Amino acid sequence: MKSLLCLPSSNRWHYKEWCSLLMPSAPKKTATAIIDSHNDYIGELKGNQSGLLAAVVANFQPQATTQQINKGHGRIEKRTVSISHILDGIPDFPGLQTLIRVQSERLVHRATIIEVTTETRYYVASFGCISLLQIHQAES
Repeated sequence: MKSLLCLPSSNRWHYKEWCSLLMPSAPKKTATAIIDSHNDYIGELKGNQSGLLAAVVANFQPQATTQQINKGHGRIEKRTVSISHILDGIPDFPGLQTLIRVQSERLVHRATIIEVTTETRYYVASFGCISLLQIHQAES
């Protein structure tokens, strides 16, 4: 996969290869191996990284936010994507530069009932600057 990245020393955008990190039983070793191979990662935080997840939830400070609404197949889904580069209170994790929060609300029309579900997901990434549009595409 390719992701849109911003070089901190310039205003130019370029493409770089990146890996999706599935938070295996040794996520720090995996992240280190990805960074050592000169690639980047993005990984969803789940229960197996409960300490890191709790710290991200408690300390997340959004710096940029965007929304997207998708309609189709009898449902409407609204996603709010926020990113942060503020890592205060976050445990050390190899290569970590960006925190991402995706809040989604889904309305599904079933006969005469509208079912509403909400979900919040958190991600860690080794990118210093990423396009919110790219996150939306990865989420879709």
